Amino acid sequence: MKRLAILAVVCFGVMAFVMGPKNTTATKKIEKAETTKANPAADSYKVIKVNGQIIYVKTGSSMKMGDEFAPTTSLKFATAESRAAIISRIKGRFILTQGGSGDRSNLLPAMNNISSRAGALLNIIDLQNHFQGNYVILGRMALTIGQDAFPMDKDHFFYLRFDYDGESINKKLPVEEGKLVIDRNDIFKIDNKPIDGAAIKEMTLMYRDDLKKTSTKINSFNPVFPDIDLLKDELNIIISEYTDKDADKKKAEITSYINEFYGKPDKDNLAEFLEKEFEL
Repeated sequence: MKRLAILAVVCFGVMAFVMGPKNTTATKKIEKAETTKANPAADSYKVIKVNGQIIYVKTGSSMKMGDEFAPTTSLKFATAESRAAIISRIKGRFILTQGGSGDRSNLLPAMNNISSRAGALLNIIDLQNHFQGNYVILGRMALTIGQDAFPMDKDHFFYLRFDYDGESINKKLPVEEGKLVIDRNDIFKIDNKPIDGAAIKEMTLMYRDDLKKTSTKINSFNPVFPDIDLLKDELNIIISEYTDKDADKKKAEITSYINEFYGKPDKDNLAEFLEKEFEL
């Protein structure tokens, strides 16, 4: 009987040794899965762009493009105007702003279904509506203008007027294949020397009729020429977080983001840029 009892104990011990680790491992996997699913900290936000300064309280370092942080991260805003564009693969895109105090934050849902500047530019009303506010120009763009109202030839042309270094500058805009061309590299040159475009906060689009010796003001606007390399890095973050979305969804998110953090782009200019740089 003693030998049988000892044998039974030994067998039970072997079974416990064999079965125990398997059950423990399975239990740990289940617990980990449940924790990840239930814990919102398992999600994270990726930083697209920061305006102003936002500081991680724990490290004292400033938030920058490409950072990833948990929703529970403590943040401090250097000014009330500081904000960031952030994105979550699970929750989508948000604007991070200061809450009631400098160490509290708000998550504002990003705007959706924001359109770009589009439509035929047939008359002065169309042009005035087009050239207003923060006007985003992505490098170089060509606009189709209604030539019944605004013929473009050697005696009739558009030009931009702006102040630079205490002087009023007039820049005649070229025409290519019947389209009005606005090129950053051409505009920001005086006497063939590059100038600081960031110093120019406002421009006015003018139309000249040399035969009548008249100049007509179309409208004033705030020119926004984004740093193309920086913008591409920002948009790559959005695209990488939306790998499961179709091209239309990605374009809509990009259009909304540019509107929120830069200004309103021309529809065709944006479409050409996205096709060239991202094949969208």
